[in-house]
Amino acid sequence: MLMEVQKKDPDLQLLDKLMTVTFSQRRKEITGDEPLVSVVMDRWPALFSERQIGAEFSRIVTTDLLHSFLDGLDALVPSLLEMFKAAVVSGRKVTLKRVLQCLEKE
Repeated sequence: MLMEVQKKDPDLQLLDKLMTVTFSQRRKEITGDEPLVSVVMDRWPALFSERQIGAEFSRIVTTDLLHSFLDGLDALVPSLLEMFKAAVVSGRKVTLKRVLQCLEKE
């Protein structure tokens, strides 16, 4: 797996398969030994790619990370917009004014 990760164009499907097969071993090591992040990075470098972060999240909680994040963000948008509007009105954040104008057009 280490050699595959170091390739210029690694086989992502092979890495997916290898990471799935080694999940229980990795989980045991991480939760049992509680290694430093640098040790985990050396031992499981693929785990720190965007693709594998999402896959590992799905393996652990059986939920898609990006979908979960975007759903949570959608729920916060009205509150964030109100906060941004208040900042613009108070004159503290002039750059937000242009962002809000674009959002209001949509």
